[in-house]
Amino acid sequence: MTEAFQKQIEQEARQAVTELLAEAKLKKGDVIYSVNNELITSVKQLSELLEKCTKGTAVTLEIHRTIPAENEGAEPTEQILTGKIILDVRGNVLYRSTPNYVQGITFSGDRTIFSCSYGRNSTKKRFLSELQVYNRADATDDTMLGELELAVALPPMVEEVEVVGDEVYMIFESAATTYLEGTDGKGQSTCPIDKMIAVKLGLDSIK
Repeated sequence: MTEAFQKQIEQEARQAVTELLAEAKLKKGDVIYSVNNELITSVKQLSELLEKCTKGTAVTLEIHRTIPAENEGAEPTEQILTGKIILDVRGNVLYRSTPNYVQGITFSGDRTIFSCSYGRNSTKKRFLSELQVYNRADATDDTMLGELELAVALPPMVEEVEVVGDEVYMIFESAATTYLEGTDGKGQSTCPIDKMIAVKLGLDSIK
């Protein structure tokens, strides 16, 4: 399992927990102790339990909530809450492959745009960043990205990317103190950028 794939699984597990918290109207700091009388020990376990549930399923929860002390010096108390919630529809999970070294992702129609960062300076054989544009229009499998339509070289250390209108906006981490000064012993940034950059890729002109 690739690191990017593992992060995607963890993100979707966190999303499942977020949906459950919203439905149960829980508070920050609440601990989900058990679901359907099964002790919960990890986010992954909770996500797997929810995946087995369908719309309309009644889920029994046990929640442990710490109540702050009202008076100085007093001990906080722990409240145990139990009850049932009815789950709503959850979408099907679809895993797609990704390029290596992905830092950000955005979408424009059938196109998926990735920002990829490989390093900060020439100590790495490949250190320039890239925007990679894939088109799923001709993909034969839902798990595939489709054809690589465009790859654009960028200064090192690109991070998040977002499409707004016909422009692609991106930020870089190359001006962060650690990379700018090389305080971690891995050298300084070749091209520090402390501004948001926007480019027009002309995606509509690609056939």
